[in-house]
Amino acid sequence: MFSRENNDSHKEERYQFMREQVKPQRKKQCLIWAKRLGILIVSACIFGGIAGGAICLITSRAKKNSTRNVVKINTYSATAAATAEPQETPATGGSNNSSRLTTENMNRMSEQLAAIGGQASASIVGVKNKTDAQDWFSEKQNNSKNVSFGIIYKENTKNYYIATTYNIVKEQHTVSVQLADETVVEGKVLDSDLQYNVAVIMISKSKITQETQEKMQVAELGYGGGLRNGSDVIAIGCPNGVLYSVMTGHVSNNSLYGTITDGEVKLFSTDIPYSEDGNGVVLDISGNVVGMITTKFTIETGTSGMGFIDMSNVSTILELLQHKQDVAYLGIEGESILEATASAHDLPTGAYVRTVYAQAPAYQAGMRVADIITKIDDSIVGGMTDVHNVLLQHNSGEKVICTVMRKSGDKYITKKLKVKLQ
Repeated sequence: MFSRENNDSHKEERYQFMREQVKPQRKKQCLIWAKRLGILIVSACIFGGIAGGAICLITSRAKKNSTRNVVKINTYSATAAATAEPQETPATGGSNNSSRLTTENMNRMSEQLAAIGGQASASIVGVKNKTDAQDWFSEKQNNSKNVSFGIIYKENTKNYYIATTYNIVKEQHTVSVQLADETVVEGKVLDSDLQYNVAVIMISKSKITQETQEKMQVAELGYGGGLRNGSDVIAIGCPNGVLYSVMTGHVSNNSLYGTITDGEVKLFSTDIPYSEDGNGVVLDISGNVVGMITTKFTIETGTSGMGFIDMSNVSTILELLQHKQDVAYLGIEGESILEATASAHDLPTGAYVRTVYAQAPAYQAGMRVADIITKIDDSIVGGMTDVHNVLLQHNSGEKVICTVMRKSGDKYITKKLKVKLQ
């Protein structure tokens, strides 16, 4: 048996062993926790740095945006004159102020366009059919179709020349013309053209006082070649069926053409409201007459908006009517085959004959539907406009050689036709 002292000695040794075993374990645990705490601290520092940088960046951007929101725009007083200086004010409402400014500018532009039309109205006269016995005042009240616009497009030392509609003239030799100061004089009908619905009237200056003549103005004739879709235009005359009206709008389609005998006319459609009684002329923003209102080509221009003929087409006819000259007559209707169409369908370029009138010069010469006119004499024909322009250079009774392409099987053959114009 062991003694008590020996036993205590063994316990001490055992506990010493346990302390030796536990002591390293606690140290190891402390190191592990210290390492984890270090990682946590480093991660917190990194995250804090990133978050701090982001907050600084956002704050910087916000300050810049705040600076950008303070902008200057021009605002105009509704009662200010057209020459008033604009005032600069900061925008506090953003889109609301911008919208209000846009509306004001649009209204101002409409007023300016209307002013152009108002100034050009000095060229406008009223033309009345003499078959109606009503006076001018009653005529205006009833909006009768027996009153039409007229525009003074030319003058010489003795006379004024006025373009108006064929509808108001028809077979009459004289009409009543109301001038800007409501003076009424007699006008002589020189000639008219049903295709263009236009007529020319002459009034003598000897019948008009000097005071009235000073109020009259000769219109500047232009052409519609510069008009694009969206271009501003002004309609004056009787665009809505009421004399001396002024309406404004925009070109909605500038690529239209209307068929007439032996030619074609350039047409435009607009967003100005259509009226079946509408007539008058169309101005560009410079005040030049660029077109004549028409209701004849509604298939091409539609009836949702007003249509007009390019003044370049009308001006030529006015000159002929003024001198009582006729356009040489071929007797066809057709369509232009331009380069793009010709290439897409393997066709010759020229004027495609869609209709040949019975017993017309073209028919008697052997021209037939589906022929394509490529030349008249030595003039190249690229479309129906060229046909019309060539005929303007000839008189009734003259002979021309029309070169046509006629389809035979899978190919086109050339034929030369001698035509005696009427």
